[in-house]
Amino acid sequence: MDAAKQAVDDGVDVVVAQGLEAGGHNYATLPTFALVPLVVDAVAPALVLAAGGIADGRGLAAALMLGADGDRADQPRWPGDRHPPVLQPRTDARHHRRPGPDAAAGAGRSWAGGS
Repeated sequence: MDAAKQAVDDGVDVVVAQGLEAGGHNYATLPTFALVPLVVDAVAPALVLAAGGIADGRGLAAALMLGADGDRADQPRWPGDRHPPVLQPRTDARHHRRPGPDAAAGAGRSWAGGS
């Protein structure tokens, strides 16, 4: 929370609350939906976007109910969801398929960063 508070004190317009579920390398220690209300409370009245694990309208609704002002909409969106359209990088169609119900069964977490 200290980094988020410092960023707001330094004049940022929006804080992104990125949880463990977010792709790429991140330093998150909490899941998105545990992190969002903590960040919202810490930086109010600054805007907060939720990031990580938000794949459909239900996830967006959950983030909004926890106090987020929106989500960081740079991940692929699926047909029929209620997210606003966003520009997407040109990637292979295989990367835009919806995962199956047991897609997370073999998932793991690793750290590729420095100390």
